[in-house]
Amino acid sequence: MQEDRSPISRILLRRQRRSQGEPAAIEATRLRELSTRAWGELLAQVRQFGLGLRALGVERGQVVGILAPAGPEATIVVLGALLVGVVVADLGDGTDLELSKVALCRADCRLAICGEREHAEALLPILRQRGIERGLIGWGAASSVNAVFPFGQVCLKGNELAEREPVQVTESIASVRNDDLAIVMPDSRRDGSFREVRLTHDNCIVAAESLRKAIGVQAEDRILALGTSRGLLEQLLLALVSGLTGASLLYAVRELGALITCQSTRPTIVLADKNALDELHRALDRELLVGAAWRRRISAWALWIGNESARRRISGAELGPLLTARQLVADYFVLAELRRLIGGQVRRLIVPGANSRREARWFFEAFGVSPLGIVGPAEASGIGLMELPDDPRPGSYGRAMPGVDVWVDAEGRVRIRGANVSKQAPHIDARGWLDLDIIADIDDEGMIWPESPMGSLDASSLAVLPIAEPTELGPA
Repeated sequence: MQEDRSPISRILLRRQRRSQGEPAAIEATRLRELSTRAWGELLAQVRQFGLGLRALGVERGQVVGILAPAGPEATIVVLGALLVGVVVADLGDGTDLELSKVALCRADCRLAICGEREHAEALLPILRQRGIERGLIGWGAASSVNAVFPFGQVCLKGNELAEREPVQVTESIASVRNDDLAIVMPDSRRDGSFREVRLTHDNCIVAAESLRKAIGVQAEDRILALGTSRGLLEQLLLALVSGLTGASLLYAVRELGALITCQSTRPTIVLADKNALDELHRALDRELLVGAAWRRRISAWALWIGNESARRRISGAELGPLLTARQLVADYFVLAELRRLIGGQVRRLIVPGANSRREARWFFEAFGVSPLGIVGPAEASGIGLMELPDDPRPGSYGRAMPGVDVWVDAEGRVRIRGANVSKQAPHIDARGWLDLDIIADIDDEGMIWPESPMGSLDASSLAVLPIAEPTELGPA
């Protein structure tokens, strides 16, 4: 049936109609200037690149590998490949090039794509050994390496194909189906074994829709991912969320620190891993230390007031008139400044893997930005459990995200299922339940709590107490 066909095409066509001139990708340069691509320009390049792959002889269902996905070009590559039914394989972040070479061979990549010169030089010999000439596409520094096919030339070939064979182009895009394979990711398990995670278009689109609903992404949002790249799956999900909503994706060069990146791009939604969250925490602490003397003297008090207000708000207790007054003073002199320092517009702070330290968690809670943990393995398209944005529960894993079913079995093992879960996932039973490898309890509200809350105060994302309570101040 028609509704089962060309899923990515429908999303991109709808976005082009609605957001032609709106910003799609915003990149911060080393000089902290912003370079913007409108949706019309971005989607034209997506189509050109996808068709360029077909012009190079890559057929529907064949695999292309991407190394170290980052920047607007990676978004164009991923969406362009999926638009024409080409599968994308995650070759890693470039920190271990030997593993990248193994992943390229295991996925049987028809060609590879990268943006760094050293990555291009490492992959070219492997492709030649496999008898693939002109099998490497590069943007940025990679495009200057001999025998690398430049990104821009691929787009030109795609444009030529669209003008020469319009009927063939339409048919090739329309032939893509929801159950077609979209992405292949290497997955090294704890037992040392190696498996591949394979996700379909449907798995990824359902996951992106669930993420959109859980976070509440809107067209006005600006989404920034900080910290170590969580790979191609994160890039794809954010690109799809952006395509579904019209939100802008933010990028920054690696040399910019987390705080400077936030200040330059002014995001509304930030995805930050544990290390990026810690970096932001330390940077904000330093800003308080080098700031005005009066602000340094009251910062500890203001953070404590913010912690106490957050703790009562989360537990459902009233602040009371005295604490409310103190909160207004703390916010005016210190907490509002902290919000301004991270761009002034952040309303969602998401921690993939639900991995954050207790001190960092409550530092951000103090000025009204809750670092919300999200738990979802690659086999579940990166989603599963998440704290509710309007009802954060420090100490919990959250609850099932939209479209995800959750079940805690008699042994306390947490399992999920849904259209986002790969049917070929390891550890999935005959009824489609995927083991998250978490031992926990579930309450009447569907909230998932660790097996021993008090014993996990220092575990990932599990914090139930504020971090500082000056003894000279009595309770409000």
